[in-house]
Amino acid sequence: KSKLDKEAARRKIEKSLSRNYYLKGREWPYKNVTPRIIAEQYISDEKKVIDKNKDAPITCDDLQALVGLLDYKILCFNGKVQAFFLDIGVIGDGDGHADEYYRNVYDRNGNLLPVLETRDNYPREIILPDNLDEMIGIAETISAGMTHLRVDLYRLSNGELKVGELTFYHGSGMSNTFIPKEWDKTFGDWIELPK
Repeated sequence: KSKLDKEAARRKIEKSLSRNYYLKGREWPYKNVTPRIIAEQYISDEKKVIDKNKDAPITCDDLQALVGLLDYKILCFNGKVQAFFLDIGVIGDGDGHADEYYRNVYDRNGNLLPVLETRDNYPREIILPDNLDEMIGIAETISAGMTHLRVDLYRLSNGELKVGELTFYHGSGMSNTFIPKEWDKTFGDWIELPK
């Protein structure tokens, strides 16, 4: 709090209040929303470690201690988790995302899938947390009855879970790039629209 530049924060808030998010990504739920500011509790996991064995598998807790909070983007279709993205190093300096970060794509069981989505995989094997089933349960509870919802969670090193974001439109539904391209159809086929 002592490092907060209040004037810069005020300018950013005023700019955000004048931005129409509907015009940017055409996400219709934002069309007639009056902008508001919501102040959330700041979360971090400030434990820092020295990485001595850069070739060995790394736990999510140790990885998080190296690069900051990991972002679990859990993709739910008709209330069921099909896959999740693990974003690594996404929190940039200042405001916004880092320019470069990693994204691993896993199935609901924590198996790394042979696909890239917009970003490269982290170059080491990652040992997923023991409470992955709890995270999936939370995402499925939140997404029950919805055609598609991405539930973003943060997991602190003590195992505590925090909801970060809920969105119907990953990347505004326009910025997804799957390699190989066949995965675009795989993810699309998980969306079951009413007849």
